Amino acid sequence: MLKFIQMLLALMACPVMAQSQWSVGTGYQYGGVLGVRYNVPVGEYKQLSIAVSPILGVAMGYQQSLDDMAVHALGFSTGFEEFTADDGFVVLTYNYYPDRFRNTGWSLGVDAGIRTIGSKDFLGYKTDRSLYPALFINLGYQF
Repeated sequence: MLKFIQMLLALMACPVMAQSQWSVGTGYQYGGVLGVRYNVPVGEYKQLSIAVSPILGVAMGYQQSLDDMAVHALGFSTGFEEFTADDGFVVLTYNYYPDRFRNTGWSLGVDAGIRTIGSKDFLGYKTDRSLYPALFINLGYQF
C-alpha cells in the first residue's frame, strides 16, 4: 500500500500534471464499486491511470485510443479489490467516450478478465487461491 501511495504522489508531481484529468466512476478500472481515477497523458492518444476506491480497493491501468476520432479506447487495469487483502484482478478495458478521449464528459465501457480470491482459515490466513472470471460494465465522468 505504501508503494501505491508513493507512485500516486510521483505521478501527481510530474510535469504533465497540467494536462492530467480526474474522473469518477464505477468499475474495475476505478478500483471497485465507486472510485476516483487520476489520468496522466503519455501521448496524444495514450494515458496511464491510478485509481482509489474508498469502498473496495485500488487500480492502475493504461488506455489507448483506437481511432483518429478518439472515441474508442482499449487498455488494461490491474489492482486489488480491498486495501488490506491480496485478492486481485487483471482486466482488459474498453471505453466509449462520446465527447472524445481527452475531453470532459461521460464514458461507458466494459472491464473483462480474471480475479483471484483466497479463502481464510479461522486465524485469518489465506489457505488457497481460486481464479474467477471478472466482468463489469463501467460508467464514469472525467473532468
